[in-house]
Amino acid sequence: MSNASASIHGAFCLRDSGIPASDDYTTLIIIHGFGWHSGVFARFFPLAAEHNARIILVNRRDYPGSAPISEEDRNVLASVASESMPAEPARKALHDYLIARSRELYQFLVEFVNKEMVTPSGGLVLAAWSFGCSLITALLADISSVQLTSERLKLRQCIKRVVLYDPPYHAMGYQPPPDSYNPLFDASLALGEGPKRFPAWISGYYNHGDSAYTLEHRNTLPEPRPTILTMSALEVESALYLNPTLPGGSDDILLSKGIQHGIFTALREQALYVKDNSEHQNWSDVELSYIWCDHSVWEMPWCTWAFQAELDEAKRIGRVIRKVTMTRLRGANHFYHWDMPELALRAILSTPI
Repeated sequence: MSNASASIHGAFCLRDSGIPASDDYTTLIIIHGFGWHSGVFARFFPLAAEHNARIILVNRRDYPGSAPISEEDRNVLASVASESMPAEPARKALHDYLIARSRELYQFLVEFVNKEMVTPSGGLVLAAWSFGCSLITALLADISSVQLTSERLKLRQCIKRVVLYDPPYHAMGYQPPPDSYNPLFDASLALGEGPKRFPAWISGYYNHGDSAYTLEHRNTLPEPRPTILTMSALEVESALYLNPTLPGGSDDILLSKGIQHGIFTALREQALYVKDNSEHQNWSDVELSYIWCDHSVWEMPWCTWAFQAELDEAKRIGRVIRKVTMTRLRGANHFYHWDMPELALRAILSTPI
């Protein structure tokens, strides 16, 4: 992944850029996406000190170094995938599974800010990329149900911002446009072929135009080339791990069946719309920063337009939502953090570009 050594914290394997030589640095914790684990953010590490940031890269469960999911959870996912479970119990099982993963993340964050030198002055930014954004919406959806202790209050005092970095439509629970394409769902491909084609497709640059009607679904621009085609074999190996995405894998089932049962829709709505209780309890006053890359594969701009339309409608009817800021990275693909790490890091840290 990088020259940084790995360490285990609870269920998670971490890489740490190290503590800058200042008292007011920002701690940035990043959650990765589907197949591409946290090694894909390794190019942030050489930039951390000059940005006065400590960067923590987290591998989700079932990814290298982190704990595998339990046999009990694996059996539940297998039952959901086999469709032997009726729709409502399957929906609840998937919801509970993702909430359990978000609570593991929450407990890690609580322990981290209490054991490490995280202070309110420097603060903590929690960011997730791509499919990992579903873990953030799950955390925000569930946060008000967690009893606020003194240790948990410190996390609330330290957290400055939560970042959704280039989420796809399905991780946010929106419906796709007609005639959309994704190799993961291409029934014409042999079993297991979709995940193999996915990395080049997802890392391409696309010219979409400025409306939902001009989305390009399949054809990448000739230049710049898809990010994976510019990476060496060792670099790909350091950042890509397909096992959880292959048929029957934990992410494969969560993605496909989560879409089918509407899990991501429910969690987005619970995360976005503010409940009538203490802002310290539900984090309603914590900024939700939404960053999108306008040359990403169609799933990301489509998600952005759907999200913006939802924000506009909430404002029109007077529905209370948490504070949201939107940032567009022009000319950026879904792997901007690899191709242009300086600009991507500045956007996530909200440093002027």
